[in-house]
Amino acid sequence: MKEHGKHHGFNIRVLYYDELSPKLKLGYTTDCILWNVITLYYHEYTDVLDEMKKDISASSHFMIPFLNNCINFVYNEMSAFCNEHKVPDSRPWKKEMIPLPIDEYPIWFKNLEDFIADITWGKKDKKIMNTEVLPKLLNEFVHYKDVIETIDFSVKDSGEVEKIIDDVIKNNPDIVENYKKGKVGLINKLFGEIMKSSGGKIDKVEAKILLENKLK
Repeated sequence: MKEHGKHHGFNIRVLYYDELSPKLKLGYTTDCILWNVITLYYHEYTDVLDEMKKDISASSHFMIPFLNNCINFVYNEMSAFCNEHKVPDSRPWKKEMIPLPIDEYPIWFKNLEDFIADITWGKKDKKIMNTEVLPKLLNEFVHYKDVIETIDFSVKDSGEVEKIIDDVIKNNPDIVENYKKGKVGLINKLFGEIMKSSGGKIDKVEAKILLENKLK
């Protein structure tokens, strides 16, 4: 972690205090947290990040979900993108292509902060955010608020959801048959097909109940 150019341990308990309106200690803000998570990952301190997630898992502090989402995003979306987009090794004696450094992830930092904050507190659907919002932020000089206004987050109505479920059941007879024979875990595969067909724009609880009832 950085503070006045120095590295120190990240301890969630010393960063925050609870009052009627909780505030961050030592001038920390959400962008500080995000940047420090990226820095730890970049310097391969993944053990620190793993320990951090373990230490804070039982906490109910208002900033914990943001920290968790930061770590998950760096571990998953950011690292996957960087691994897929290799660049020439900057060392002159090397002729290899290496993963894009994670601190060079091609997105405005403020956009990334707003993106994760909206997943955390705006309760935006993560699948829609990753498939429809994120690609529009990469390598583009755009503002997050302008992009988010163009995205349809509305969920499909019950009639549309029921038709999607009927089609998935009809198109996957082998899975349905094996499910009815006792392989109940296959319901997740069917639900995955429903999510794919709907683009994730469904009430997941309602759809899961409807799917279970139809399989009965």
